Amino acid sequence: MGYAAGESRGGLNSSTAAEQRRFLERLLDDAGTLRAALVIWFAARDPAFAAAPYDLLASSGLRTAEDVPREAWPVWLEAARRPFEPALTTVPGASAPGASVPGVSVPVSAPAAAATP
Repeated sequence: MGYAAGESRGGLNSSTAAEQRRFLERLLDDAGTLRAALVIWFAARDPAFAAAPYDLLASSGLRTAEDVPREAWPVWLEAARRPFEPALTTVPGASAPGASVPGVSVPVSAPAAAATP
């Protein structure tokens, strides 16, 4: 995931640090609603190699290439410091492990080990 925090070639990724922060806040809120176990941001720091065609990624970091934090950085840190609480995943309509739900296939045991020649 990523979101520009500044202008880029031809205005293709034109944005601001405040818009990047709002995008990250929304992303983390949506991830929480969806119980996503993992959110990955493309680059913590702006890539220093950002010459064409990679210049479109030049402001995608949560920190500048000089390692100065942007507005979104504290939001990311707060999210990263939360304790991991794995969600208990249930299949709608299943009342017990191994219960059958039409149209849904849920493995109840590990796959068998491959035979060795």
